[in-house]
Amino acid sequence: MFSLKGYEDVAHAYIAGLEKRAECNEDISRITSVASFFVSRIDAMVEKQLPETSSL
Repeated sequence: MFSLKGYEDVAHAYIAGLEKRAECNEDISRITSVASFFVSRIDAMVEKQLPETSSL
């Protein structure tokens, strides 16, 4: 995921898919999902805000 909007779009599509399967009486009890994002992007943003003397 690269943005909150992208995450929301995928989450809504996932839920819609589950609802459609449930409406067709298809089992959804074993369906799972994972949302992944790049921690390095957050790390780079936070690093810019740290003082130069920070050990982080």
